Amino acid sequence: MKSELYDAIRTSEAGWWYRERAHMIEVVLRTYAPKKKNAQILDWGAGYGALMHVLSLFGTVDAVENHRPCKVILTTRGYRSVYADLVKAEQIQTRYDLVTFFDVLEHIQNDENAMHVAHDLLADSGYVMATVPAYQFLYGPHDVGSKHFRRYAKTKIVHLFEKTGFRVVYASYWNSLLLPISILLRMCGRGGGDCLRQPKMLDSLLGKILALETRVLPYASLPFGLSIVVVGRKKTQEHSRTFPRDPIPKN
Repeated sequence: MKSELYDAIRTSEAGWWYRERAHMIEVVLRTYAPKKKNAQILDWGAGYGALMHVLSLFGTVDAVENHRPCKVILTTRGYRSVYADLVKAEQIQTRYDLVTFFDVLEHIQNDENAMHVAHDLLADSGYVMATVPAYQFLYGPHDVGSKHFRRYAKTKIVHLFEKTGFRVVYASYWNSLLLPISILLRMCGRGGGDCLRQPKMLDSLLGKILALETRVLPYASLPFGLSIVVVGRKKTQEHSRTFPRDPIPKN
């Protein structure tokens, strides 16, 4: 992504969407993540570390982030190690209990490659968790500006997990109630990043709507929504392979 997009994301961290996405991730992790004290976690595409306060509840967190200005911020936020890329991933001694891709896979041209690398970095029966934007028909100027290669259907992201050696333990759409409004906004040429920053009252209302959905997620899978959340568990070592030279595209 471009530097200005990283900066826009950082200024939106406290806003309704990022705030409630963090809440949703915490709820899903508590339900489906490894029940292990001080788990070893790799936050792939950590940005400025907006989710450190959630991930640190579950263990020690490393990061993969190739945007240079983020690295100093990530270390001050408590990330143990920050890798610029995974070219030398075979030199990493840690075998992680959890690898996360929070709105990252859509930025990686070869998402299958990235999932294979995550599989190799995980301990036996480790977990991978991802959030991705939903529905290719919603692909628009915001996706182009954010350098998204694609949006996903739930069946597509589940297939990606299964193809790369994971058993999907949970998959659901999220941000369902706001989907009709988002479609209308996109038809009018708005949406995406335009909606992240809102006046205080509207920010609060939108956050409460998403919080209602999050209450449902531990017990059900929502049938539609603007995002998808998936948790998979590593099956066996049979899908392991050598690391590619450079699985992370350069900005």
